[in-house]
Amino acid sequence: VLLANGQRFYIKGVNWCGSEGRAGPPLGLDVHNIAWYMKWLQSHGFNAIRFLFNHEHILSDPTLEPPNELLYGKGAPWEAPELAHFKYLEMFAKLAEVAAEHGILVMMACHRLRPHAWPGSGKWYDGTITEARVLESWDKIAERLCGQWNVFAVDLQNEPHSSSWGMGRGESSDWGHAAERLGNHVLTKCHRWLIFVEGVGYSPGAAGTDPNSGIFWGENLAGAKVQPVVLSNPSKLIYSPHTYGPAVYPQDYFGAKDFPRNMAAIWEDRFGFAQKRLRVPLVVGELGGTYTGADRQWQDAAVEYMRARGIGLFYFALNPQSDDTGGLLKDDMTTPEAAKLKLLSRLRTTAVLPLRTARRPPAPPGGLVSPPPPMASPPPPPPAVTEAPP
Repeated sequence: VLLANGQRFYIKGVNWCGSEGRAGPPLGLDVHNIAWYMKWLQSHGFNAIRFLFNHEHILSDPTLEPPNELLYGKGAPWEAPELAHFKYLEMFAKLAEVAAEHGILVMMACHRLRPHAWPGSGKWYDGTITEARVLESWDKIAERLCGQWNVFAVDLQNEPHSSSWGMGRGESSDWGHAAERLGNHVLTKCHRWLIFVEGVGYSPGAAGTDPNSGIFWGENLAGAKVQPVVLSNPSKLIYSPHTYGPAVYPQDYFGAKDFPRNMAAIWEDRFGFAQKRLRVPLVVGELGGTYTGADRQWQDAAVEYMRARGIGLFYFALNPQSDDTGGLLKDDMTTPEAAKLKLLSRLRTTAVLPLRTARRPPAPPGGLVSPPPPMASPPPPPPAVTEAPP
């Protein structure tokens, strides 16, 4: 489970997309300022945001794209006036600073290697952004953002769908081992961050999975059953699958007679096992959809599954520009999608700011988790815990 100051911590987060495919801010800042969105999220019980970036722009750190004067006229205002002339990495620092004021935690998620490479190679590297350059990018992120208290986690790679896991295909293919290398490197630069590791896809997939069973990219954590990720600090590991419903792709099992009751067993096989079998927390990095028809049935079942098991999630997305999911806000970036918000209100959430002012227990020597007191005989091993540090 996740803990903060020794107490159970529940993540209820949202994805805010728009920066992964360009040198620009998350979408919607031409309508409201950053604080408006943070206050809106806080008022609806969200306590975390997953910001999407690409490694190429972290490495080159360009100034954000100016307004297109040919389209909008000479002297047109910047899309996000409060971010005018900011560089790409500094933009995320500003977003995180405003989020902190409203008790919103921030996760930095590598969504693309290069801005226009989508869906990309399906690996954590390509011919241009090598693994060495990926590590360099994480160095730059850690140097700028590790000191910002509410930046609490990193997602190493979005949906490495062409990678394998636990199949003996070598280091250039195996995502489980790559996640260890990347995660351990990040921890040398920022020891307090949580490390989110997504699943692979269906081909080549992971050991023990059927490539024809309708697996979504990022959903397949089955390789961890035979080859779990081992970090230098195991308490920093979070497995973070992505899972979607009929609005995104029409899998055969969405048409089963017992749908959506059949979904719990499917989720358990693909990622749910990690909590008890591997004793590693789960936080779903992407889950969402149009919330109409069969997709509504699917989301109702998914949220209940996550709620019952205490699995946190980052809903996709805050903004509505994703064609197959829509957002929590309508096209005007102001009107809420009331039905989706009502659904997500079922999830547990933990307020962050009260934890900042609460009296904290003294830090134990050598780690974040207090050792048990001396006993005549050794106690049974305690359950694994992961610290989420506001």
